[in-house]
Parts: sequence; structure tokens; C-alpha cells
Amino acid sequence: MEKKEMLRFSGKSADYQGFCAVKHLYMELYESETAGILQRSDIEKNAVIGLILNETKAYYIGEQPSLIKEMTVADNLYTVRKGRGAKIYHKNAVYKEADRILREFNIDVDAGSLVEELPKTDIRKIELIKAYVQGYPLIVIRDLLMDYSKEDQKEFLRILTLLKERKQTFVITDYNIGVLMNVCDRIMIFENGRIGKTYLKEEFPLCRLHFKTSETVSAAPPQKSTGEERKEIFSVRGLTGQFLRNLSFCIYEGEIVSLSDLNKNERTELVYYLIGRKKIKNGAVRYKGSIYRPKSILHMKKQGINVLRMQILADSYVFHNLTVLENVYIGSIKKMSRAGVISKNFCNFVKCEFKSGFFSRKENWDKTGGELDETTKWHVYLKRLEMQNPAFLICEEIFAINDELVDKAIIEFLEHMKKNGTSVLILSSNNRNLSKVSDRELSRFGQ
Repeated sequence: MEKKEMLRFSGKSADYQGFCAVKHLYMELYESETAGILQRSDIEKNAVIGLILNETKAYYIGEQPSLIKEMTVADNLYTVRKGRGAKIYHKNAVYKEADRILREFNIDVDAGSLVEELPKTDIRKIELIKAYVQGYPLIVIRDLLMDYSKEDQKEFLRILTLLKERKQTFVITDYNIGVLMNVCDRIMIFENGRIGKTYLKEEFPLCRLHFKTSETVSAAPPQKSTGEERKEIFSVRGLTGQFLRNLSFCIYEGEIVSLSDLNKNERTELVYYLIGRKKIKNGAVRYKGSIYRPKSILHMKKQGINVLRMQILADSYVFHNLTVLENVYIGSIKKMSRAGVISKNFCNFVKCEFKSGFFSRKENWDKTGGELDETTKWHVYLKRLEMQNPAFLICEEIFAINDELVDKAIIEFLEHMKKNGTSVLILSSNNRNLSKVSDRELSRFGQ
């Protein structure tokens, strides 16, 4: 039987936060199927979801619930407030129908409960049912199982399976290939702003082999060929928190290590531990052989540690009223109180460092931050970090921005840092370019 097409993109492109996140997208969605999109970049996820929601009637289930928390479950399922163009049912009829549908799907939630009193997992179940009873032809789900317990995951998948049996159409965008393989009829691999390979259900074993990595997080790093043991600069042993479970790895001097396969909650929690926003209670983190207890970003910089985060606009890192040289200089010193008049000698030193790309043109040195485009602001920010010359650099989602010029600048920056002896930890959900810059790629696959 021929599938009926619901939605098609032919050469569609989309920008997100000023960058081209989707490039010439070709994708089809069919009725009564569950299509999975493997995406590791949050920016790319947002762009694709935005395209789908703009082109068709769809119910979106994301990180933040769309239910009205001050209303009951029954009201959220069947009642739309005045002015929204929908029929308002009689209260008794609403509660009766809500009880019926909740029993039908075997969901242990009282129809009269306020949404704000429900746990997050129950809210997501109610959102699935709401999309179904309100007749949405397509349900778009971001990060299907998130950080749920195994019991909650099974319950959510049970409801999703029941809806699949009723010919409900789904699009699920996730970073976890295993999750998609469990529920999807077809998996599309999103790489470099477009759909790459597509795997049908019978091809899923090949899909798993394609994304299997050879090393796990707890794996020991290789030794030098000469037999000489390398000096460890940073290590994490048995780190456990709200989302992390027994995470262990180590980094040696002058190497670049990337850690993928952490979900968003785990990655954020790890960063919070490393920058001192959360106190380490279970596990041990060491830097240069000593217990690592960061108090603030400034305290980290004094120890020779810096952070590169690229999840927000570069505009946040650049002073609009200062020139390029001043932006680099003020950001590169360890104490802001020293940011006084820039000496000619220092300016000459900085200019000697600017030998390629944007910095090779002298007319750009005196431009102010407000005159620069987004890509150039990233160049300035990277140059500032380069001038600080940290011993250890923590990078989060450095390839989240789908821009070739920014990617090239980051790769060159990391190569330069490695030559200077800086050790680098890359935390990323996006595997793009990781193999180009990493000495070791760590993954939780198989754990």
C-alpha cells in the first residue's frame, strides 16, 4: 500500500540565532508513521522543529510543557479558554470525558488534578493524550525520554505505542540512536545542516553499527609508544549527581578529549560541577594532582582554566564600544582592574598575532565591537581566549553553530592551543568535526 505524504521539504533552508542551521533540507513525512531524526545540536533541532511547525498543524512536546498549569487535567484536555476559537464544554461533560480517556489509556492521574501539582513525567503523558484527543495530525517530540527513570520511560513508550496503533503520526528528534530505534519506523540522520542517510526499520542494525564508538567514558587513555607514562592534568572519578551516574575519565597534558553521548541535563550538570556552580558531593575531580574545588570563573582563570561556551550569541562576549584590539586585550587579562590604557608595545604585540583571516587586514583592528557581524565576533572571542593561554580549556557545544567559517575558526583555534600545550575537554552532543580535532573520543555507548 502506497504511503500518503503529509509534509515535504524540497531545498528548504532556515536560520537560527543568526546562523544557517538548516541548508537545502530535503525531507518527507508520511501519514501514520513514526519518523525519527537523529540530531545532536540543539540549534539544529530548534530550526527543524520550527520549520515543521510553520508548515503544518502539529502539536509540539518539548522541554517546557504547553499545558496551562493553573487548570485541571480535564480542562487542559478538552477546554480551550474564550477567545481561542474552540468550543467550551459543560464542566461535568469535560470531567466525564477526561476520566474515560485516561482510563482508556490506563493513566493513573485524576482528571480533577491541577497540572502544576503533577510530576513532570505525568505532564508529558497528558500532553500526548491532549494532542490525540484534540485531533492533531502530527505530534512533534523533542528528546523523547529525556532524563526519566526506566519505569517512567516504559510508561511513556507504552502510551506512544498505543497511539501508533491508532495511526497517529509522530516526528521525534533525539540525540540517542537507541531510543529512536525502539520506536521509529524510519530514522533520518541529520548532519551538517541537512538529512544525510535514511534507515528503514530493517536496516536499523546497520544504523547502530554506523554510530557505535569504540571507546567508553571509563576507558583508560592510550600510553605513548615509547612506554613513557604521560602526565595527567585533569581527572574525574565516580562523579554522581542528580543526572550523572558514576562518570569517570581523565585528560593528559597537551591532548584534546571529546565527550559526547551525554544528554543535555547530564552535560549541563557536569559543566556546573566544573565551573563551581554546583558543589561536588559524590565523586572526585582533580586538577594537576590536587582536589579541584572551583569557587568562580575568575578563580578558575587564576588556576589556568578557562571555559569556551558557544550556546549563546557571540554578541554577549564583545564590548560594543571598544575596538577589536581593546576587546582582545581587556578580555585576556586576569584582573579587570588592570584594563587601563593599552600601551603601544602591547598593541604591537597583539598585531603580530593577527596574521590570518579577519585580523590580517589592518583596517579591521580599530573597528568597534558594534560594527562586527556575528561570525567576526566569534573570531574576536576566540582570539581573546588564545591570548589568555590557559593550561586547561573546557569547551561546551563548540560546534553547535552550523556555520562553516565559525567551525574553521574553532578548529584552527584548537590546533593552536594544542601546539601551546593546552589540554582541552570538549563536551558536545554534536559529533560534527569532533574526529578532526580530538585525540580521543569518549562515549557512553554500551555502558
